[in-house]
Amino acid sequence: MTGSSLSRLAFGALITLGILAAPLGSRFDLGPEDLLLRYLDKGRYVTYSAIVEHRRGPGSRNVMQFKVEQDSKGRIKYALLQPISMQGMVSVDDGKTWTNYHPDENRLMVQMSPRVKQQDPKERIKLAERNYSFELIRDVEVAGRKVLVVVAKPKSTDMPIREYSIDPYKNTLLRLEIKPPNEDAVVLMDTKSISYPRSMPSETFEITAAGNVRKITLDDPKPLESVRNPESLLGFRPVIPKALPDGFELLFSEIAGPEERQFLAVRITDGLVFSTVMQSKMRTEVREFRGGRDQQMTASGVAISVSGDIPEAVRKRIFEAFVKANGGPLGPTWERPRFASSLYGTSPRFGFRKLN
Repeated sequence: MTGSSLSRLAFGALITLGILAAPLGSRFDLGPEDLLLRYLDKGRYVTYSAIVEHRRGPGSRNVMQFKVEQDSKGRIKYALLQPISMQGMVSVDDGKTWTNYHPDENRLMVQMSPRVKQQDPKERIKLAERNYSFELIRDVEVAGRKVLVVVAKPKSTDMPIREYSIDPYKNTLLRLEIKPPNEDAVVLMDTKSISYPRSMPSETFEITAAGNVRKITLDDPKPLESVRNPESLLGFRPVIPKALPDGFELLFSEIAGPEERQFLAVRITDGLVFSTVMQSKMRTEVREFRGGRDQQMTASGVAISVSGDIPEAVRKRIFEAFVKANGGPLGPTWERPRFASSLYGTSPRFGFRKLN
């Protein structure tokens, strides 16, 4: 896996939302749903500087350490510290534009911020309440600060328990831990240190590139409903199931990718967990890779893949819902490495290996 691919995975996998402080007397009186809502609703405007570790998922060996800086305007910057081989990679998101700098290639990649299509926090909590029950754990400390831990227990027996450690004084997320059924707990995000300065200079969110930097600007995805004849762009009829398993619901569908190889990205969520279902025209040439966990199925000439931190049993049911909506027949299953590309985390332009 190349450094560039790893950096796209790292930055594409990151989700950091916080919350403004509550009144002094009510900070520890919030219920778990209220605390989550406050964390999701206004957290983009908390000014802080932190050292944070991120893990891609339960099966990932890659733990990446970042310096994270955010200001009251909602701008956020990630500077990659570890591993040393990837130092110097920087990501800045101002809520409208997402810019990634890769120093080894002296390249800037600019695209629409994922936060432009961010789900409304209140709607997100309503959906989460249908799929999870919530509890609150007190007297826990993370990064030297007292936190309240929101425990989200899924109604789906295959989804993991999720624990959000939130600083009730600043209402920022300091740790995210999951507990899959019959498996060891995994810390996906962990804050090692954090401070809350009153302000942050605007220069903090400027990326300084060396010499003649190569700038690549990606076109914005096209909302599926805005395209008159999507079949002519994609080479197949878009597949949108009427119902999804395990409480997942459709957020939006978009056409993305270069003009010669466009694909459909269907964004889905259960309120807490997000996934993107990719659809592209199946090519006859398939490059093989070793390793990996994301899978691709084929149905009636359409390649369908599911990305996101989802257990295999749930991933399979999502696959089946899309394959059934496409009318089949089910073709071979392919597997690909877990690396990311641009906005959606994975891209069908990369190769797969055949499983059956």
